[in-house]
Amino acid sequence: SGRLLLLILDDLQWADGATLRLLDRVAGEVRRLPLLIVGTHRDPAGGSRPGSPSQRGSDVLNLRPLTPAESSALLPRAVGNADPESVRRAAELSGGSPLYLQTMSRVAAEQLRGREPWAETVGESPEFGHLVAAALRSAGPEPTRAVQALSVLGAEAELGLLSQLLGLDSPTAAFELLLPAVPTGLIDGLTASAKRAGFAHSLVRSATYASLAPRRMAALHRRAAELLEPLAIARDDRAGAVAQHWDRAGEPARAAQWAIRAADAACAAGAHKEAIAYLTLALDATHAHASLEPS
Repeated sequence: SGRLLLLILDDLQWADGATLRLLDRVAGEVRRLPLLIVGTHRDPAGGSRPGSPSQRGSDVLNLRPLTPAESSALLPRAVGNADPESVRRAAELSGGSPLYLQTMSRVAAEQLRGREPWAETVGESPEFGHLVAAALRSAGPEPTRAVQALSVLGAEAELGLLSQLLGLDSPTAAFELLLPAVPTGLIDGLTASAKRAGFAHSLVRSATYASLAPRRMAALHRRAAELLEPLAIARDDRAGAVAQHWDRAGEPARAAQWAIRAADAACAAGAHKEAIAYLTLALDATHAHASLEPS
């Protein structure tokens, strides 16, 4: 009849063995059939998935993230009167993900036009929350717990610190928990020798952090502060992190103490804007502590 059939299979990284075996058999015959099969497979690490269909009868096209220039070309088409500097910032936040760029064009149009400042709340929008929630479900309950804990530590952190925060025996255990989150696009590619782990980009980290229940968020910040305090005694560059963790754990008095120390260290290093930010945190924490004291 001359008719052709196009079959699209999405997210083959989640395919079971039976599906992959069937595709392997079809791959040997597909060039003789009026059939085109397009399969998408997410693999941020750039490797190949064991058990994936063979190369016979198939062509592989590796899609990389958009470059800053490509991202900057895409966004102005989606948002009128876009500000060039804001577009560059959006390209950086998205990590070159077309899906996140398109979502940003809907939820952060005013920021892209330069009319509102960028803030972490952009990543906390429901649209980004839905994307990250789906990825967390795909990764599984235990990897989700690890990814959420990592979001409390920041955009990236040492695997040793993450393992302690999770109550695990070793950095290797934290590494193994995070591995299923790599093909979901949550975590950047991990190598066997990795000492640190990080999010694919900052929007993912913000949306993951926003997914935490308030009580668990506070508990993780408290534990992080307890773990970092001994390390910060001899390293003033960690004092700011300790202050922020105590602040978000709901301990304003302890936050103020460490924020003042962080401000002193920033002043000594000539980082005056950073020092002002820590002093502001110390003042806010002091006022919060005063309001909690019985009259």
